[in-house]
Amino acid sequence: MLSIRHPASPRICFYAATRNLSKGAIGHAFVQLLPDSGPQAGKRNLVYGFYPAGSNAEAIAGGPGEVKSDATKGWKWKLCKFVSRSSYGNAAATVQGDLTRSPRYSLYGFNCTNWMFKIANSAGVSLPSATTKVLFLEFLDPEKLADNMQADFARQGGRNIPGADGIFQNPGNVNPQDTTDSPGNGRDPGSYTDLTVFAFSRPRLLAHDLEMTAVRQTFKPLTIGVGRRLTITLTGLGRQARITDVHWGDGKRGLQRRIFSHSYGRPGRYEVRGIVVANATVYQFSVAITVDRRHATGGLTVAVPHNRPRLRRLAPLPPAVPPLPE
Repeated sequence: MLSIRHPASPRICFYAATRNLSKGAIGHAFVQLLPDSGPQAGKRNLVYGFYPAGSNAEAIAGGPGEVKSDATKGWKWKLCKFVSRSSYGNAAATVQGDLTRSPRYSLYGFNCTNWMFKIANSAGVSLPSATTKVLFLEFLDPEKLADNMQADFARQGGRNIPGADGIFQNPGNVNPQDTTDSPGNGRDPGSYTDLTVFAFSRPRLLAHDLEMTAVRQTFKPLTIGVGRRLTITLTGLGRQARITDVHWGDGKRGLQRRIFSHSYGRPGRYEVRGIVVANATVYQFSVAITVDRRHATGGLTVAVPHNRPRLRRLAPLPPAVPPLPE
């Protein structure tokens, strides 16, 4: 169990790990408890993050979650705060409670960033905003948190201030235990922003990390008139939560819809690219569009494939860090 004694001047640090396209790492948020008295005084490996416990495919819609050790997790930004004895005790008790009985995980409802804010709230610590809005959805995203931490870092002079409350950058490539940084992994779907980036840029890597299947489809070219509506209808999505994103080729995009509609203001050739993450599938599609002054409206129906999760044997992640004996 975590020690929840009342240290004299404990500290809590809140971390934001950002995406890494080359390594397939998706943004993540996690917490470090730093007691300075009691049996765990000086320990730096009381570091915890929240993850999906089931398949990563079901984590988008909602499924079991678990709190695990992030003591060797890579990071980009962190915010550290000195807290009172009671605040530290509240945070430690909250972490211990979720280690014993973990909440359910959901990308849009309660992800790694929501869990970190839960720990911060239990300790009375205010964090930079992590709120992302996509149409009718409003949720917490670690990339947004990292952006705001970076802005706060610039406001504090763009430098780390040892021993102080504030934002820290990680230029030395160290992990929370001050050892060689680990590359992390991309299997935690904790960032909507990153999932869309990877679905467009590296769909096979994303599918591998989410235990999904990558599918790419190119449709026959379409021609529509200037100012006329181009409608793309996605079918086969079911009722579960999903990620949908369409880039129209003229700098505009549409998000989180089943039916997308767009009109072009001038003639030309455009490439429409879209992605769907649903049904255990990372699906990427494209269609070439010619816009002229003669044709009327146009439409495309896209049947999203429905695949089964591609479960594989993964090396076990490190267990939660045990405390020192009382």
